[in-house]
Amino acid sequence: MLVFFNESIIETFTIYSLYKDKGLDSAFNKTHRFYIENFDTNTTSIFDITENNKDSWGVIYFKVPYILYEFSKTNNTEMFWKTFSSFMKLNLKNVSWSDFQDYFIKQGYSKKQMAKLKSLL
Repeated sequence: MLVFFNESIIETFTIYSLYKDKGLDSAFNKTHRFYIENFDTNTTSIFDITENNKDSWGVIYFKVPYILYEFSKTNNTEMFWKTFSSFMKLNLKNVSWSDFQDYFIKQGYSKKQMAKLKSLL
């Protein structure tokens, strides 16, 4: 659902903005540990969530940000965060996966890379 993907990327951008100069790896690893320790780590996709509740909260605010962080490490970290930051500065409201994907493809990511990312989210 649109609103939940949007919430997840805002959370990701917040973590990145707060820790990009000091402890980014540690911040995202802490996010992942918190998710593993406190939530059902099933394979629920952000795109299947229909409401924000105790069962979906972990996916929205912990799982997706960590997956985006992991994706950044496998696909030129500096390029990812530069692209992500410029995207967030343009589109802070009502962001869809299609908007996100299209922007990243225009910045040099392949459709295959974006399809793989979507499958993990």
